[in-house]
Amino acid sequence: MAGDDTKHVKPHPEPFMKALQVLDMRGNEVIYIGDNVSIDVPGAKAAGMRVGIINRYNAVDPGINNYKDVRPDFIIQSLTELLQLIGC
Repeated sequence: MAGDDTKHVKPHPEPFMKALQVLDMRGNEVIYIGDNVSIDVPGAKAAGMRVGIINRYNAVDPGINNYKDVRPDFIIQSLTELLQLIGC
C-alpha cells in the first residue's frame, strides 16, 4: 500500500482506514507510531487507533504543544521503548 492508494492523504483518516482494511483489523487493535504530530495523530485517532509519537532527537517539545486538541497517547524516544510498552 502506498500514499496514492487512497483519494486523500494524511492527516485525513482515509489512508489509516485503508491500512486497517488491508490488514483486516480494527482501529482498537492497532498502535500507530508516527513522527509528525500534525500529520500522523489526527488521522490515526480518527481511525480509532492508539497513537504514539517517536521523538528520536529528544526534542523538549516534539510539536505536541502546538496541537492541544489532538494529542498522542504516548511519546517514545526509540522503537525499543515501544517493545517495553507493549510488554515484549
